[in-house]
Amino acid sequence: MGEKVCAVPFRQTSQGMEVLSFLHPVAGRQFVKGTLEPNELPAVAAARELREESGLSLAASPVLLGDAMIGSPPVRWHFYAFNTDGLPQSWSHWTEDDGGHMFLFFWHLLEKDLDREWHPIFHQAYRIIRFGLRDIAGPVPQGAASKAGARRVSDKQFSIGRSPTFSAPSRRD
Repeated sequence: MGEKVCAVPFRQTSQGMEVLSFLHPVAGRQFVKGTLEPNELPAVAAARELREESGLSLAASPVLLGDAMIGSPPVRWHFYAFNTDGLPQSWSHWTEDDGGHMFLFFWHLLEKDLDREWHPIFHQAYRIIRFGLRDIAGPVPQGAASKAGARRVSDKQFSIGRSPTFSAPSRRD
């Protein structure tokens, strides 16, 4: 099974930080993700998946949130954040994925936990998203992972177990 990329558009609102999410007509609530193609850079793949699944082509450069081994068997996921502004509260987009589906997009408040309507793999992914967005936007909501000190987001590597583990081989401030 190939490596995955997860595109994480986010925005600041008066309610707090929100991340782009969608309702898949068969598989429930999800974040934008897909498979890394051969010889494709993960950041390029994240932008491609975002365009294919949501219709968005953002001017913002993707920021690496981290990498994680997710699922069973474990597969490496690469997480990239995209800062957004001026996008609608919700929209629908027809995608050619799996023979074609209409995805319904919405914003999920970062401090809100995921419920049973989300596929279990995205519960694992959400822990990395919450943890990684902290470096971009400040404190993580109560109950999410924490770490001491600020490190560049490009230094992160995670693995999923009971809680994310953080590894920063070098500090570049």
